Amino acid sequence: ESPEAILAGAVSDYFDFLAARPNFVRLIEREALSGSRLPEGASLSAGQEALAAISAELGLDDAPSGEAAQLLLSIISLCWFPLIHARTVAPAVGVGLENGTLMEQRKRHVVALVLHGLRGSTALSTTSTEPSTHD
Repeated sequence: ESPEAILAGAVSDYFDFLAARPNFVRLIEREALSGSRLPEGASLSAGQEALAAISAELGLDDAPSGEAAQLLLSIISLCWFPLIHARTVAPAVGVGLENGTLMEQRKRHVVALVLHGLRGSTALSTTSTEPSTHD
């Protein structure tokens, strides 16, 4: 499979993982809002495995705060935010997430956004990064 197909599948799977676990999303959000940090000795393996996979598959810099880490945080944010704010910010900006069809539409948008964003970098292609003009 191409790096694009693998990345699209991973983003889609992560979105589905979060959507199927609203209590997990709320719990982590509550912890963040209370100023908590990861407990001492907590496993970082899932995040580190995802980071290593993105770095290896796309040939991105795996340094702390490097391209791979930035991409992973962006993917997490794009998937996470609309789920935690499905009843607050999302409807305020005109995005409905109250049924499976609308959730699927959002997931497709996130996948497309990530893939199109990467196409502008050297990670997936060498196409021009010049903005297009809209008349």
